[in-house]
Amino acid sequence: MTQPAQNWLVINYRLEQAMPCEELDIVWNNIKAEARALADCEPMLASFYHAALLKHENLGSALSYMLANKLASPIMPAIAIREVVEDIKAEARALADCEPMLASFYHAALLKHENLGSALSYMLANKLASPIMPAIAIREVVEEAYAADPEMIASAACDIQAVRTRDPAVDKYSTPLLYLKGFHALQAYRIGHWLWNEGRRALAIFLQNQVSVTFQVDIHPAAKIGRGIMLDHATGIVVGETAVIEDDVSILQSVTLGGTGKTSGGHHR
Repeated sequence: MTQPAQNWLVINYRLEQAMPCEELDIVWNNIKAEARALADCEPMLASFYHAALLKHENLGSALSYMLANKLASPIMPAIAIREVVEDIKAEARALADCEPMLASFYHAALLKHENLGSALSYMLANKLASPIMPAIAIREVVEEAYAADPEMIASAACDIQAVRTRDPAVDKYSTPLLYLKGFHALQAYRIGHWLWNEGRRALAIFLQNQVSVTFQVDIHPAAKIGRGIMLDHATGIVVGETAVIEDDVSILQSVTLGGTGKTSGGHHR
C-alpha cells in the first residue's frame, strides 16, 4: 500500500489552515528538540522517543503512528490500521480530483476530518438524523462513546479491512465508510451497544429503531458482535438480543440471528 506524505490523521494543508506554516514548523521543531533532550536525559527511553517522535518528518506522521499503536489489537495490528486510514484519505483526494462534482462531498465526509472517529461520527450523525434528534445531537452521542471507548474506532477499521478484503465488488477502503449501509448499521450498533452497557437503554433502543428505519438492518443493542465483520448488502439482517457474533464473520442480506427467548446461554453464533 502507498504511504502518502499527507496522512489520514492530520494533513499539512489542514494544519496550515489553523496555524501558519511558520508557526507549525516552530511547534514541531520544539517537540523534536524536547524529545532529543529527553532521550539524552533518560537513555532507557531513547528508543521510545525515537519511534514516537524523532523518526517522523512531520506532526501528522507522529500522530498517525501514536493513534495506530494506541488502537492496535492482535486482530488488526498498528501497521494495518495506519495503512487503512491513510489509504482512505488518499483515495478521497484522488476521487475528488477525478469527479469535481463530488469534491465537496469527499471534503465534508473525509478530507476535513482529522481522524477516523471524526469521520465516522459525521457520517453516522447525518445518516441517522431525524426531526426528533438532529444530526448535531447524534454526533455528540457518537463522539462521547468514542471518547469513552476508542476500541470502537479500531473495530471500525477492522470492519473496513474485512469488507475491502472479502467483497470483490469493493476496490477502495473508502467505499464502506462512504456508501455501504451494512457498515453504517454496524457502527451505529456499536454506539447503541455502548449506550446499553452504560445503562442508557432508552437511547440505545431509539438508536436501534433509527438504524432499522434508515438501513433496514435490525440489531439489538444487547447483542455481542466482534470486529472484522462484513454485513454484505445488509437489507433484512436481524440480530437478536442474545445473539453472539464472533470476530471475522461475514453475513449476507436477509439473515436472521434471533434471540433464543432465554435470558442467558444458548446464544446464536
